[in-house]
Amino acid sequence: MNFNNMKEIKNEIDRIDRQIVKLIGQRSKMTKEASGYNTDFRISEMITTMLRERRLWAYEENVNPDIITELYKKLIAHFANMGFYEKVNK
Repeated sequence: MNFNNMKEIKNEIDRIDRQIVKLIGQRSKMTKEASGYNTDFRISEMITTMLRERRLWAYEENVNPDIITELYKKLIAHFANMGFYEKVNK
């Protein structure tokens, strides 16, 4: 990518951030959808596995895995506060 000035860089960052927000919205809808299903797995095990996998993805993308882990922990806490995970193990 070649940019001519800081405004172009900022615009590209804004475009990427918009995509991230849109994807988080899609993830939220999927988490809510999943909460309507009865399952035979433990949420704590699912979260542990998910966080481990996301850390691997971070390494593959050359992103600090601690940042990704913290981001996902915040997402998980948000969805838990909304009651999504309690519904899954009913």
